[in-house]
Amino acid sequence: MSVGIVNSQLEDVKDNLKKLFGLINYQPKKKKIFLKPNIVAPQPPETGVITHPLLISALVEIFQEQGYEVVIGEGASVAQDTQKVFDMTDYSSIAKRYGIELINLDKAERIECEWKYGKLKLPKLIDTHEYINVAKMKTHIETKVSLGMKNQKGLLLPNDKRKFHLKYYLHEAVNELSKIVTPNLTIIDGIIALEGDGPGRAGDPLDMGVLMAGTNLIEVDNVAYRIMGFDKDEIDYIPIYENIQTVGLNIDDVKREFKKPKDKYASFKNINFYNMRACSGCIESFAAGFARADKSKFMKPINVLAGKEAKLNSNINETICYGDCTKKFASEYSLIHISGCPPQPIQVVNIPNMLNGKD
Repeated sequence: MSVGIVNSQLEDVKDNLKKLFGLINYQPKKKKIFLKPNIVAPQPPETGVITHPLLISALVEIFQEQGYEVVIGEGASVAQDTQKVFDMTDYSSIAKRYGIELINLDKAERIECEWKYGKLKLPKLIDTHEYINVAKMKTHIETKVSLGMKNQKGLLLPNDKRKFHLKYYLHEAVNELSKIVTPNLTIIDGIIALEGDGPGRAGDPLDMGVLMAGTNLIEVDNVAYRIMGFDKDEIDYIPIYENIQTVGLNIDDVKREFKKPKDKYASFKNINFYNMRACSGCIESFAAGFARADKSKFMKPINVLAGKEAKLNSNINETICYGDCTKKFASEYSLIHISGCPPQPIQVVNIPNMLNGKD
């Protein structure tokens, strides 16, 4: 097996996908195809947060022209309504344009699978269809990178997504998931990548102009994080594979030093968001709320604590506890608490008033 790497921009993505498939000799074995993009939140594709709709459109065209039946499926982050995310990211338009089914995985038919932690319900699509994982090349404040393995978390039901953060060790759980469900093909969208404090709007878009693909999920992720400038010792959940054959371009041809995510927190202007085993729901809802906020009101440093392992880092007077996991901690230290699992993004807008005793 080998991992294909090509340069690509959006305007020639269809031709470059065909080139990529030729390089790795890929041809679907089943007549029905399930495309699983990364659409974690309703963000514009130019932010680098989601799999670009133009890439998905190109894939649909390629497979429909060959007579395949295509569906797209995704389950957005626990902070989001998946159907609304589809509507706000052009994915609903794609489904209508090509006459294909767009499946909300939160409501999809499931099969029960045995895994390390007991039983896990996964979409039946992974058995009935050729499963193509169309991940995003981006950084992540919890796992350093979010690539093909991490994208599979979108297959889970919302409560199981929470368990990955709150009950299990996230890195181990993502690794274990890859042992029970394996894509037939993994594609990494690195045309507009994301660096810094990803996986959401706290990260920065990066024009990479790269597409990758391979039939071995672990090999693809190993090549991808090296392209991003990460060392193998920095990534806990991806098994280390050496001597991976690449076709098309080499790693060094496209390698960049991505801005690394901060260890424990993300910065939003003067806010330090401390992730202390919070799930992606709290992270994404906070980022969405701050995007709507009047930034001129956030002039002094503020600490936001999220997650079930919350602890004090600095000035207690400028600290907010965010999400239901911090309720007990907030009560113990008499801190301002924003409730919800996850909280509504609009509550972030009111943080300055909360600290000033106006709300």
